[in-house]
Amino acid sequence: MKKTLTLCILVALLTLTLTSPLVLGGSERVKVAVTTNVLACLVRVVGGERVEVTCLIPPLSDIHEYAPKPGDKKAIEEADVYVEVGFEPFREQLLRGVDLTGKVVVSWESYLAEGVKVLENGNPHIWLDPENAYLMAKAICKALIKVDPENSAYYLKNLEKFAEEVERLKVYRDTTVKSLGVDRLKVLLVTPCPEYLLRWLGVRVVNVVASSEEKVPGIKQIEKVKEQAKKEGVNVVVCTIQEKNTWMGKLARSLASELGVPVAYLTPLLLEPNETYPELIKTNVMLLLAAADQGEMPVLRVKKASTPLYLAILGLLVALTLETLIIVR
Repeated sequence: MKKTLTLCILVALLTLTLTSPLVLGGSERVKVAVTTNVLACLVRVVGGERVEVTCLIPPLSDIHEYAPKPGDKKAIEEADVYVEVGFEPFREQLLRGVDLTGKVVVSWESYLAEGVKVLENGNPHIWLDPENAYLMAKAICKALIKVDPENSAYYLKNLEKFAEEVERLKVYRDTTVKSLGVDRLKVLLVTPCPEYLLRWLGVRVVNVVASSEEKVPGIKQIEKVKEQAKKEGVNVVVCTIQEKNTWMGKLARSLASELGVPVAYLTPLLLEPNETYPELIKTNVMLLLAAADQGEMPVLRVKKASTPLYLAILGLLVALTLETLIIVR
């Protein structure tokens, strides 16, 4: 009887050990595997020196064409925390055969639990809205605390600092960006990807040509959208840098040519290894402004009498450089 009871207790303890998240010691860094570099950025924002991050997808890769490598699965299996968006096109292939038992996973449901705002079309690129990015960082913070509770105060303090950065971005939007007339632009999106950012900036999105990056629109749909764009006075076609050499990039250039407007190539991912989240947002603003100025948009020329747009963009670049220097110091 005693032997049977002892065996049952040992089995119960073993089961608990295998299914519960591993709690690290105070000096051991948390290993985190992420799918994109924006998620890696958010992990580092909260985790700081306490995390060791492995990012699976290179910054200029088209996420819809990415094929997981054997090393990706290994990185996930060796991590304490796995962070994903939850709608990566390669997700099923990536996680096939990967044992996530006892691992802390941050995914779509984690973000929804924090209250992220999702567009009515279900667009998964939620991080391009800074307020959503903060809530995603909050979900990541909870995951890190679960694995490394001894350093919870450190993670919470970093999260608070990121909240302050998001507030500064809102001020930047409501002052600098608004003064340049960006909120009066009318854009045509080739795919839904940048919509969160554009809506957050106050830019009017007239229409989206393709409902997703995987679905090529038909000729009738393209013609219908084109006619609406002409009628509404669209002055910029928006595509992503990562889509530039795909069918989406070709469609963007074709539509822009027919409408007589420029193409703005924005980026949902960081372009540099040490780029920060605020830099990502400001880089996209400058890319949008540069494209709009190339097309000599009347909405932006209103401000040229007092502040030429090229000087405004130069000012933004100087401000961004100074901010980077301050962070480095």
